[in-house]
Amino acid sequence: MQYAIMKQIEYKHVRHAWKLGEQFSQERFDEMLMSMLAEHGREGWDLKGVIYEGGLHAHFIFGREVA
Repeated sequence: MQYAIMKQIEYKHVRHAWKLGEQFSQERFDEMLMSMLAEHGREGWDLKGVIYEGGLHAHFIFGREVA
C-alpha cells in the first residue's frame, strides 16, 4: 500500500506601512512592490494573499514548501 506524503508549508507575514511618496506615485509604489516580491521570490517565497488595513498599511502573506 502506498501513502501520500503531505507537503509541509511554512508561512511568513510581512507588514508594510506605505510611505507618503508611495501613496501618491504609481511609479514609486510599483518599484517598492516589485522589489519586495522579487526579494521574497529569490528566497523561494510565494505570495499567498494580501490584507489591506485602512489604506495605511498592508499585510503580505507568503508561503513556501519546507524541504
